Amino acid sequence: MKWFILCFTFFVGFGSGFTQSAYFNHPDYGKVYTKTQRDPSFSRVNGDANLQTYFSDYFEKNRLIPPGLKTMVILTLLITKKGEAYYTKAICTDPAVDLNALKLQKAIELMNSWIPAIESDDDVHFQVMLSLKFDQNLVTVRRMGF
Repeated sequence: MKWFILCFTFFVGFGSGFTQSAYFNHPDYGKVYTKTQRDPSFSRVNGDANLQTYFSDYFEKNRLIPPGLKTMVILTLLITKKGEAYYTKAICTDPAVDLNALKLQKAIELMNSWIPAIESDDDVHFQVMLSLKFDQNLVTVRRMGF
């Protein structure tokens, strides 16, 4: 029994010190991670809540949501080592929706800096995927993980 407890403690303790990072090679940025030791955050406090507020305020202020719109948009961003966010692509569940009219690229350009992802004690480039669910005049934002 002591042997089992000793082995279990060793493997659990040893395994918890590592995360499984994942990355791909981007033609302009080199390694871009999709999983790191610490993923990027939109702000130091309540990052996801602030992200929700940011998009809600952006769409409300600019009146960009067409009346009665019910759809979901998957938005992919690149967060650089410096915390800058760049729009890379968007896909909508409704092909009739004009994504250019939602001005998603402009929303990303106006965004505050993110806290960069960390891998092996270094800031790294990171790909973030967000789902934006539009229901009437509301938008709900969620980070999608791998």
